[in-house]
Amino acid sequence: MVSMNELLEHLPPQCLPESLGGLLPWDPGSWNCLLLPARAGKPDPLDDVVLVLAEGQRGSVHKPGAGSMTLSELKEHTNSLGRRGIYEEYEMIRNEKPEGTFSAAMAVVNRDRNRYGDVPCLDQTRVKLKRVNWNDRSDYINASFMDGYLQKNMYIGTQGPMENTFQDFWQMVWEQNVLVIVMTTRVEEGGHRKCGQYWPLSPESAVLYGGVTVANKAAENHQHYRKTSLEISTRQGRERRQISHLQFLSWPDFGVPTSAAALISFRDAVKKEQRRLVNDLGNQWKVPAGGPPIVVHCSAGIGRTGTGTHMGRKHKDSMWSMGKTIQNVLSFCHFIENIDSCKSGP
Repeated sequence: MVSMNELLEHLPPQCLPESLGGLLPWDPGSWNCLLLPARAGKPDPLDDVVLVLAEGQRGSVHKPGAGSMTLSELKEHTNSLGRRGIYEEYEMIRNEKPEGTFSAAMAVVNRDRNRYGDVPCLDQTRVKLKRVNWNDRSDYINASFMDGYLQKNMYIGTQGPMENTFQDFWQMVWEQNVLVIVMTTRVEEGGHRKCGQYWPLSPESAVLYGGVTVANKAAENHQHYRKTSLEISTRQGRERRQISHLQFLSWPDFGVPTSAAALISFRDAVKKEQRRLVNDLGNQWKVPAGGPPIVVHCSAGIGRTGTGTHMGRKHKDSMWSMGKTIQNVLSFCHFIENIDSCKSGP
């Protein structure tokens, strides 16, 4: 046995975790980012362990189908296809007509609620708003439920809110008991408006959106994202809820992040916030155990949103199918915008 001080004499602090007096961060996100450069192009020795654990998870909504494969098989498959083959497979799947209808999205009364008219959401999976006095025109918002691996309706994918849909957005957040909002775009990019400023920017400021008051309590800047702590309440003010707004700042439009480490870090931050806020609710939240849906949006809701909601699937699925996953995303809306987005998950 050696003491902590003796251990530091034999090993450099760069090799030891912070809990043992070293300099290494010991949280999953930082550890994954640290290992990423060394593991590039090499098989992950933990793949088999992760796959076995995933198979034993209860409550999974994932059902492996024809063409499903393990992570190592998927890697071999994509390498054999090459970029051209992947592009052809993507185009074939993308051109398949989704099963379902778009009646609500195409209704005249709702057309101004779509940021992009050619990106409707399906009637079968759309989020329906309750009709209340302060918003009784329609129950429509361009937003769709999306399943996670272990939880049905784990995400809500939506378009970037516009000035005329701010109150719809916050009504949805309130009614669906949302705790975490993930924004994968800036308000403006390349001189173009990508999303409305739907939350108050200044700390300790508040704005009323329809029947929901949103207050900015604090903001933190991180390397690749910004976290804003929000508090929301209804007009009556009897109930106040805490919301974490996480805005990813390292995703170029019409492309993908150059660093997978940035996505890994951001994904872990999102999961951490969801767990923290669910735990803070205590007995107020029962099921599902993973918490209420996480809202994810970019501008159109077709590129970064689809990629962001499926980033974690490759870490959970025992049998994974690129084609089936893309088809699942397309069944909610044409979410995955370009071929590079198919490859951007960590």
